[in-house]
Amino acid sequence: MGIALGAAYLIWLFQRTMLGELKEKNRGLKDLSWRESRSSRRYWCGFLDWFEPQPYFRVLDRSVAQIVERVHPGYYSERHLANPLAVPR
Repeated sequence: MGIALGAAYLIWLFQRTMLGELKEKNRGLKDLSWRESRSSRRYWCGFLDWFEPQPYFRVLDRSVAQIVERVHPGYYSERHLANPLAVPR
């Protein structure tokens, strides 16, 4: 019941905020200025520069390879891929 009520509320909220009529008191609001949009892009690009996912993938390589080899033995050799389990730590 909670999922159904939550979904109904989110649909109602989306309709009111995104598809509803623009009220008179909000007609005078302006969009982002060039300065605001430029600063938000700068922070987003800075975050992307900071976030480098490769070290996280390296941590997961061995455990994922163990699961893959358990489910499909010889997966890496069939596809001529480097097996992370064969590489010494």
